[in-house]
Amino acid sequence: MFSFARKVKEEIIAKPFVLKRLKALLSAYIKTSGFVSYISNLSIIVRTENAKIARFIYSLFTSIYEVKPRLSYTKKMKLNKNITYSIEIKENAKEILEDLKIKFLVDKIDPSIVSNDDCIGGYLSGCFLASGSCNDPRSANYHLEMQFSNLEYAKSVEKLIRKHRSKAFSPHMTKRRNNYVVYLKRSDQIASFLILIGAEVACMEFENVRVERDYRNIDNRWQICDAANLKKTLDSARVQLEDIKIIESHIPNEKIRSEKMRWLIRLRKENDESSLRELAELMSEIFDIEISKSNVYHLFRQIHDLAESLRGENDER
Repeated sequence: MFSFARKVKEEIIAKPFVLKRLKALLSAYIKTSGFVSYISNLSIIVRTENAKIARFIYSLFTSIYEVKPRLSYTKKMKLNKNITYSIEIKENAKEILEDLKIKFLVDKIDPSIVSNDDCIGGYLSGCFLASGSCNDPRSANYHLEMQFSNLEYAKSVEKLIRKHRSKAFSPHMTKRRNNYVVYLKRSDQIASFLILIGAEVACMEFENVRVERDYRNIDNRWQICDAANLKKTLDSARVQLEDIKIIESHIPNEKIRSEKMRWLIRLRKENDESSLRELAELMSEIFDIEISKSNVYHLFRQIHDLAESLRGENDER
């Protein structure tokens, strides 16, 4: 079972993006997960544990720059025995770095490689391919992040996300061990970011799960509210029945002057779980006039005040 982040990455590399966006993607990928070697001659080396991404990056070098990279792999003997793929470019390495505006000693992103929103999307998709992850929307928390080894570069990427024309993003940054993490937590921003980096299908899956999950949460909240309201109704009814018991021990029902109060006492005794609204509806039917929930509440206040006065008389005795 593929992780959600892997689905996002493999959707990105399957898209036929325009050349300028692909260059922005490649620039970010090299800057994030690559390095240069000066053994014999200058060469560019990038690494990944995803075979499809390795083939994709390899094809970008061959199609854009018509060079022949060297592809190799190593297998870890411990842990999950993951395979790490390395792509090394010796041919025209300096020219490629210059064309992609990459300077490993400079941590700011060259404005010319992210000159418009499409290129910004391409650059961020390169960062995500190299170091990004995104929680499955079915998990407990929404979270999308990219990790960088350099603080200033991480700040540049965070600034680039904020720079997007939509102004829809408010990324955060934190340090985790030796890396700097740029992340998004809001579900709507994660969905917008997935579209920005070219993962529309993954975004649809994310949104479908999010809507279903939010609906379920709303339903749960309603059930909690219903339970709380029921408890409140039962607690109120218990107090009202105690007041009625005090009144009936002192005053016969027919001696109570208010006809509405007499009927409300009777209805409460017969309907000990009914809400004020339900009692108001019963009262409205009996008197054939509109009696509101507020009217019933005020009648119960009068019942309570009468019961309190009778309790006071008992105390005085």
